[in-house]
Amino acid sequence: MGNETANRDNTYEASGMQACDNSALYVSQEDTDANMDSNWLNKIKLEGTTLVAGKRAKGNIPQTAIPVCDVVQSCNSMSTAMVENFEHVTATTLQTAGCDENTITRVRTLLHEQLVSFKEPLLFLSSTYRQDTYFDNHPLAVKPETVDFCPRYETSSGVSRVVYDSFQYISVESTIRSLLQSEQFVQIMLNDRYKPGYIREFRDGKSFSSHSLFSDNSKLTILLQAFYDDMGTTNPLCGNSVMCNVGTFYYTLQNVPPFYNSCHANVHLLALCYSADLKRYGFDPVMAKFVSEINHLCTDGFLDVFL
Repeated sequence: MGNETANRDNTYEASGMQACDNSALYVSQEDTDANMDSNWLNKIKLEGTTLVAGKRAKGNIPQTAIPVCDVVQSCNSMSTAMVENFEHVTATTLQTAGCDENTITRVRTLLHEQLVSFKEPLLFLSSTYRQDTYFDNHPLAVKPETVDFCPRYETSSGVSRVVYDSFQYISVESTIRSLLQSEQFVQIMLNDRYKPGYIREFRDGKSFSSHSLFSDNSKLTILLQAFYDDMGTTNPLCGNSVMCNVGTFYYTLQNVPPFYNSCHANVHLLALCYSADLKRYGFDPVMAKFVSEINHLCTDGFLDVFL
């Protein structure tokens, strides 16, 4: 109550109103209710977004097996039914309590105005197009960039043409900046400390503690562990399935407790390219892009305000 009163007094002083002004009290209460409604709606949207993102990220489950759009539509239908039932129960309760018809109508109208946005809170995720648009425009989304290998000539049916083979690269700096916007992730990084007497990983050994960079406690050094896997994208029983194999570069952040390394949320995509292109051009073009960005980060670091 003390904090709420102080906040209201600050609001009145900022707007030139006196605390004894009843109209100011009503305005402040309406603003508070609106903020509370907005917070609840944002929580529902956040849960819905997490649900959709989690389902779409599970590559081992076909989208036709569990259609995400159908799940979203079911959530919207349940939310609409609950809101309508709440409005009906409220009106019935007021009528039973002996309220006049004008009061009941007024309450129902106000409830409808306040709860109309809760009827279909996940409408912005109701189709694949809307989901793609939402995630593409999300402020924390990290989009890939196309990087060309060396151009080459290819002759087919007697016709020669220039072919620009390319790979998809996801910026390490942009990914880490996006992660550092999460207060929970930052707290996990800061709270992960060495425990004397326990050797769980490389960071607990003498080589790490004696390193000139890693042993500097005046700065937070972000550690990356990179991996490469060859991934098949077609049925392996079919002929020539290796033609569509994709080389996958990814990495994990080692500044978190070891048990997070088995969590998909700590596995971040670095680059994707055809395995045939890696055999033709080698790993150097892909790794050169990665090393260039790492050298930049080693020199400049992260200059920003994070949560």
